[in-house]
Amino acid sequence: MLVRPLQNENDIQVIYFFKLKLILKLNSFKNLSKIPFNNLRPEFVTQVLNLRRKIFSKIKPKSFKGKLVNGNTFVQMCKIFCDSINKGEIPSIQNSWNSVCKLECQRLVYNIIESYTTQMNIIIAKQPVEFSILHEKHKEVKFNNIF
Repeated sequence: MLVRPLQNENDIQVIYFFKLKLILKLNSFKNLSKIPFNNLRPEFVTQVLNLRRKIFSKIKPKSFKGKLVNGNTFVQMCKIFCDSINKGEIPSIQNSWNSVCKLECQRLVYNIIESYTTQMNIIIAKQPVEFSILHEKHKEVKFNNIF
């Protein structure tokens, strides 16, 4: 396969073997994610769906120490591995896992505080609120956000 630029820099010419030439318009691929599926060629849509099906049928859930790892956690672990390698260090799975757990806990605490604050602000906005009612609502909101 040979790839060479044409006169128009947005075009590339791909030559397969001897005489088969195919010109691809790069501009049409730049916005491919914005094009509705029904506007694409049916063969292309079929190939994309087959590829998706094949990928998702082969992928197994990632786990560490018997715990399933979600996408965000997996990406964080990969980032920690890459940072270690880029520093010339040997990545440690245990240290990476501990770092990811710590980050995940911090994220959860932040989300709980945000949710609690939002819900309590709604309650407080309904002026005036008796202390006993406020105390009950505090316990209810706290329980709902933690459990």
